[in-house]
Amino acid sequence: MLTAFFDIGDTLGTPIFSAIDGHLENFAIYPEARTVLEELNQYSLRMGIISNRGDEPVEVVTAALKRCGLYDFFDPILILYEKKILLPHSRKRP
Repeated sequence: MLTAFFDIGDTLGTPIFSAIDGHLENFAIYPEARTVLEELNQYSLRMGIISNRGDEPVEVVTAALKRCGLYDFFDPILILYEKKILLPHSRKRP
């Protein structure tokens, strides 16, 4: 089965942070992102997320995805949040 992965920030939407404490509250989802996810969902494509969560706890990011209505598009097993994602070219070489 085909699988597609998405990043959250600046791909599916923009994070909205609290003016009080600076923590993630929600995502402002791009209209075209929801449309694309709905179309892909019709083809039974498995979808996941690979995204940097910064200092936010996993539970906070998941709650924000649920509040904005995107969480149900994704297979929970395929949702991967990392505090910092290191790409091979970003690692320091000895």
